[in-house]
Amino acid sequence: MYKFILLTFAFFLCGKGSSQSTSWMVEAQVAISPEQEKPIYAQPWIWGSKNFKDSPWGIGCFALAGEAWGEILIGPSYTFKGKKGFTEIGTQVGIETYNASPYRGMSYVFHKTPGKDDGLHDFSYLAVVEYGGSGHWHLGFLNYNITKSFGLGFVSQYGTVTGPRLQINIPSGFIWIGAGSDIENKASGGAVGLRFFM
Repeated sequence: MYKFILLTFAFFLCGKGSSQSTSWMVEAQVAISPEQEKPIYAQPWIWGSKNFKDSPWGIGCFALAGEAWGEILIGPSYTFKGKKGFTEIGTQVGIETYNASPYRGMSYVFHKTPGKDDGLHDFSYLAVVEYGGSGHWHLGFLNYNITKSFGLGFVSQYGTVTGPRLQINIPSGFIWIGAGSDIENKASGGAVGLRFFM
């Protein structure tokens, strides 16, 4: 019930309005990690973004739910537009289900340089750092579409995997696979994600 309230709150804050554009990104991820009690676990997360009309400013929210843990964050974003792409930076604050200190923060950078209309030669990267509450966490990836269907790159996710990344593009989203090392736990690691854009 607690997770449902948090996700509902995120949808409300990032809902559509007449003076802005709203986009959603939903991912379901299955990770292999010795950090968890179960070696294979699933975690869904939602990222919402609202850009105000005729302004580089926007607002974003992020919600993630694990088996026994969840968080919700919200905060401002700013988009720099270039000739061939854009870079968005943002920071968010919120709460997590961690009794010792429920407050949490996050900063991120996202960049995309579009390729051709069919997605060929698209280049993108994302770097996210979270802090406070239960401790440090990071996620980073880069992807370059070598064809309209496949991309290659790199991924690093705290406590999960650091290594090469394969992206399979599908309508309205992509599937990604990462394999390599779980550096924090000094073990092998991997993850498979399914992401949709709305």
